[in-house]
Amino acid sequence: MYRDELEIQIRMKSYRALLNISLLLLMVPFDGCRKIPVFVVQGNVSEFYTGSSVEGVNIRLSYSPVSYGSVSTGFESITSTVTDANGDYMLEFEEPSTASYRLVTKRDGYVDEVRTVAATEWSSDQDNTEDFNVYLDVELELIFTKASFDGSALFQLGRHSVGCSSCCLDQQSYFVNADTTITCRVYGNQQIPFTITRIGQGAAAEESGVLEVTEGSYQQSCSF
Repeated sequence: MYRDELEIQIRMKSYRALLNISLLLLMVPFDGCRKIPVFVVQGNVSEFYTGSSVEGVNIRLSYSPVSYGSVSTGFESITSTVTDANGDYMLEFEEPSTASYRLVTKRDGYVDEVRTVAATEWSSDQDNTEDFNVYLDVELELIFTKASFDGSALFQLGRHSVGCSSCCLDQQSYFVNADTTITCRVYGNQQIPFTITRIGQGAAAEESGVLEVTEGSYQQSCSF
């Protein structure tokens, strides 16, 4: 009888120990099952000068990996999407180990936009919004034709394409004294002022005008 009671007590203690261990395991999170935060980034893409929505823009998201405390100087792709008819887009992805993200917009006929975002600016528990204003990429062709034997001209573009490092220079003067074609790039959907001063036989006459630049390519012909 005594032995039976002792065995029961031992079993009860074993059950209690197993129960306590089970409870402790439930209280300690298991890293292998830890849920990785999911980020959502959304926004709108519009043309800078008109404010109209731009459909079909490819939005590519990449990140700079962090490994063993070292931040990579390169960027690895995460995901991409395309803007809808309203110019809206949404990206959804699991949080990587990174110090910064990079967003790139691409569409034929438009200038690429590149934006770097610090990892601390986005969170899985907030609305992450990144809107873009994009520019039409236009080739401007200035065609000068000499109409008189001793004629020459001074052509100057007014202020335009603000912030564009690869566009025709603001306030740039071009002196021409022969048939000449000058080609450079500008942003589309602009009205670009210009002046041309025609010089001939000791006299000069200045004319002002506006280039109504839209998209694709634009030609302006001037004789002197």
